[in-house]
Amino acid sequence: MALKASDFIKSACKGEDAIAFIPKKKHSLNLKKIRKALEEKNASIIAETPFLLMFRFEKASISLFKSGKILIKGLTRVDAERIFCGLVSIIN
Repeated sequence: MALKASDFIKSACKGEDAIAFIPKKKHSLNLKKIRKALEEKNASIIAETPFLLMFRFEKASISLFKSGKILIKGLTRVDAERIFCGLVSIIN
């Protein structure tokens, strides 16, 4: 089942310059596959574990969790939402 932006709840993170996008339903993403797709889009991978992929993409620091949760740091809300919509298409 492909994820859509409407499948997520958006929340500002307190104490951090970050916005969280949390899936409404439980997911289990294939982070290895997503890593390859991100590298093709010139994302810089910072760290990878079986449960988390951290990377830089279009001036943002992003944490993508296996559960589908996405944290975007270092951007305005509008820019974070734009990056998020692009990431949803890459995740699928």
